[in-house]
Amino acid sequence: MLLAQGGAYMLSLRLRIMKCVVVCMCLHSPWLGASDTLPIPFYDNSRPPLIISTDKYSGIYAELFTAVLKQADIDFELFPVPAMRKRIMFENGEMALSCCSNPAWRNRQKELQVQLFSLPIYESTDHYIFNSNQIFNIAAPSDLKTRVVGTVRGFTYPDSEWFGTDIKVQTEEKLLELLHLGRVEVAIVNKEVAEYYINKNGWALTIGPEHDKHALHIRVHKQHAALLPSINQAITQTIRSGRRDQIIKRHLHPD
Repeated sequence: MLLAQGGAYMLSLRLRIMKCVVVCMCLHSPWLGASDTLPIPFYDNSRPPLIISTDKYSGIYAELFTAVLKQADIDFELFPVPAMRKRIMFENGEMALSCCSNPAWRNRQKELQVQLFSLPIYESTDHYIFNSNQIFNIAAPSDLKTRVVGTVRGFTYPDSEWFGTDIKVQTEEKLLELLHLGRVEVAIVNKEVAEYYINKNGWALTIGPEHDKHALHIRVHKQHAALLPSINQAITQTIRSGRRDQIIKRHLHPD
């Protein structure tokens, strides 16, 4: 059984490497034009309701991104790539587009030299989340200097220098579970993600005040700057037509 699982893993790994090689060849190819399919590395993990990665991508981010690219008449294919690998691929010009980013999160020197950002496509809001039995007031970031704060490893948090003890975990669901169990005093989590896991698991958690807010954009590599005007136009049309609101409502407030 272990050998079979190992063999399956190695096969999956080889297929991913082969696909990355094909992507690099396509993106650097001089014949890549409007009629060709643009391979786009995407999230390799689920983060419902923002990203739901199964056989086919869904969720707010995936469906907004897809709607905009279709409106812009860009033929594309999404496939999973780990976050850090994806970031390096963008720096090296091995991918044309990336979703969904904020300029404050992509500030490495090499990124600053090669990236452009579209109009905002969505707004991400992080909130303080409390165990419903242990709610306390946070009037200023300095109120956290004696608190045990839960965060997600790899995420960037404004005012983190005020966190008393910063407990980092791998996922938002695990973080909310620790809060539910009383192992952290407060967590900072995207509001939509928090609502999803609270409802899913029936945890007695309370969504508190806003911690920070970021506009999310489609990131365009400068080698593909010609795509930016049509993407911006498509974003404007997607918002004005009500399509964006429909996607959000379907995932956050299903009938």
